[in-house]
Amino acid sequence: MAGRPARLRRRYACGSVVYRRRAARVNLFVWRASAPATSRSGAFEAGYSAYCWAKDGMHYLGSSDLNEAELQKFVELVRRQG
Repeated sequence: MAGRPARLRRRYACGSVVYRRRAARVNLFVWRASAPATSRSGAFEAGYSAYCWAKDGMHYLGSSDLNEAELQKFVELVRRQG
């Protein structure tokens, strides 16, 4: 849908891309990792889901009001593309 520069926690300069998945919007933030990382984690609270991962020196954060399963499907699609 759209993209723009952004900041996370007023600390990390990042890029932000907004996708549409079904009727929901998914924000995907990407920023350079300060150290090598390959972890993955998810958080699901108050009607919002967030999923973080790192690959090839970059951190990724997908955030949406999609349910957990739908956001994980989106994340897997993005990971396969990159």
